[in-house]
Amino acid sequence: MDALFIEEGRYTQDTRPIRIDTPLGKDVFLLRHFRGQEGYSQLFQYDVDLLSHKRDIRAEDIIGESVQVAIGADGGAPRVFSGHVSYFESTGLEKRGLYGYKAVLVPWLWFLGKNTDCRVFQNMTAPKILEAVFTEAGFSDFRFTGLYNEYPELEYCVQYRESDLNFALRLMEQEGIYFYFEQAQKRHMLILADDKSTNAFMEPRKIEHSSRPRNGDYIQEWRRSYQYFSGKWALSDFNFEKSDQSLLAECSALNELRGASAYERYDYPGAFGDQDRGRRLTKLRMEEEESRFTRVSGKSNLPHLLVGRKFMLESEECATDNRKNFVVTAVRHYAYEGGYTSADSPESAGKEKSVYFNRFECLPDNVSFRPALSTPKPRIDGVQTAIVCGKSGDEIYTDEYGRIKVQFHWDRYGERNENSSCWVRVATPWAGKKWGSMGIPRVGQEVVTTFLEGDPDRPLVIGGVYNKGNMPPYSLPDNKSRFGVKSQSTKGGQTSNYNEISFDDKKGEESLNIHAEKDFNMEVKNNIGANAKGHSTSSIGGNASDSVAGNSSLSVGGDHSVAVTGKQNVSITGAQTHSVTGAQTLNVGADQTESVSGNITQTATNQTLNLSADHTISATNQKINLGAAHEVNASSQKFTISGLQTTQADAQTVTVTGKSTTTATEIDLAAGGNISLRVGGTSIQINDGGVTITIGGSSIKVDGAGVSVSGPMIKLN
Repeated sequence: MDALFIEEGRYTQDTRPIRIDTPLGKDVFLLRHFRGQEGYSQLFQYDVDLLSHKRDIRAEDIIGESVQVAIGADGGAPRVFSGHVSYFESTGLEKRGLYGYKAVLVPWLWFLGKNTDCRVFQNMTAPKILEAVFTEAGFSDFRFTGLYNEYPELEYCVQYRESDLNFALRLMEQEGIYFYFEQAQKRHMLILADDKSTNAFMEPRKIEHSSRPRNGDYIQEWRRSYQYFSGKWALSDFNFEKSDQSLLAECSALNELRGASAYERYDYPGAFGDQDRGRRLTKLRMEEEESRFTRVSGKSNLPHLLVGRKFMLESEECATDNRKNFVVTAVRHYAYEGGYTSADSPESAGKEKSVYFNRFECLPDNVSFRPALSTPKPRIDGVQTAIVCGKSGDEIYTDEYGRIKVQFHWDRYGERNENSSCWVRVATPWAGKKWGSMGIPRVGQEVVTTFLEGDPDRPLVIGGVYNKGNMPPYSLPDNKSRFGVKSQSTKGGQTSNYNEISFDDKKGEESLNIHAEKDFNMEVKNNIGANAKGHSTSSIGGNASDSVAGNSSLSVGGDHSVAVTGKQNVSITGAQTHSVTGAQTLNVGADQTESVSGNITQTATNQTLNLSADHTISATNQKINLGAAHEVNASSQKFTISGLQTTQADAQTVTVTGKSTTTATEIDLAAGGNISLRVGGTSIQINDGGVTITIGGSSIKVDGAGVSVSGPMIKLN
């Protein structure tokens, strides 16, 4: 007869208050046990024990599907629980030819735990990030209900090697957003809220409490508990753009608890960059702390006790809570439907009593619920490398702080541009107030990054590494003794365009090399000292200019040669002295011009001036003082004097082997003693006494006494 009942499918849930509906068809499954838990900021889970007349139900046909459990209420609409099958198990043959199965029902949000990712969200508020996570996963059954808090844009928020679910949960916990689910026919809606004012009353609005058994739906147990809490929360952080400001934020409990103010919870870093944000986060942590102070737990047979809804308690036994409002924060459901395997016939099956009750938790409706920071945030305790990136066409992309953008290797969504990351600070060996070292990593370089406090949201570049695409500047291992810094010209520079300071420590070949691609500028505010034990060579392709404000001294132990292919100009404002211990030779291939505004004084033991051509001296005044003889040998000599010429000597001899011509408008000869003119045996003598002209044996003498003429013959006309 059992087989007949099974074949005809006469087992039905139609008259049963506890039942299940699945995509496999009506009454394919019969619900025997139901255990479920749901609450604020937690994923519900419903465990169901099932019976079926089918023994070959495939898991592929039911797992992942949406099913619905209904628990009837006396005289009212049933309470529905919808969820997706995440686990399915066949337990074998039960009594009366029925087969046993187990299943677990979860919300759609549970599936986000099956998707892990690494990605970056930039300049988005927390609600917008959550919306993006949900919709990109293909879900739309969610609603933000009355978000009253302000949510600033998060500059950089990283999901790192974690599930979408983990990421969403910790983001909500960080921002003080709690969630729960509203159940409906064959669907459930995720509700996200941040304020107690969004809590609506359930139906019935008033619920009675009685510790004595009675008919109908009522609360059977009511327990109030209290827990000590810290009376103060404090958070702090550091913002390099406000490095001189303290970001310490503090918040005290709203409710006074004796002695609690002596205890403070302090944490760092608080994950904020300004005090307004810090005060809000500190307030959230204080509300979380304070919400633990009082809790109510109880037991009821009300399947319509809904998480996120409030009710008014009517209790003569709990006078302090009577007619006060409470918000349901968690419920654990228990239901059992008997008779499927114990009845003698299908007609009698179901007459056994069905059982339902729940245990719940609630808060006074004037207490703000905040989720605890229980979901772990991924940490990056080591270092990673990343590729520097920036705007298209830029070789160096930075801001006023020397920060850069990078593309992490794990970021498969980044496009290797200026949007691949937030601005990332770059560590340097020295960083002071307008002093220190600076070397901005360039686009395409591979850099080493660490993360402050291991936080993926707070990267910091600490160095760079070479790779196959970016090889070292010196070929290795041949140049393993080289050390230095070599840059490359930008924009558009090639490997041959660079500045460099390098050392070679190879024994016997040690060297220091400096290369400037264009200009080399050096400023020394005090002394420069250079000591070369060997040779010094300077080669300048263009012009050279030295400016010395003070004195300049050059000491050469050996020879000193200066070779000038073009012209040489020496300009000396003051005096110039040349001291030559040995001989001095001046060779001038062309003309030589000396212009002296003052006097020229030359002192020599002997002076020889050899001129192969003309020698011209032009002077306003010229004076030559010779301590010894002065000899001039020239093929010809010409003096051109525009003014007066005066020659003064103790004695003077002019010897002309050829013709001597003196041409003047006037000639004036003055002598203190005699003036003698001689040509052969003829002479003219002029002295203070007179003039005597002598020609052979004849003479003419003119003096103050008269004229005397003597000779062999005197002719007078």
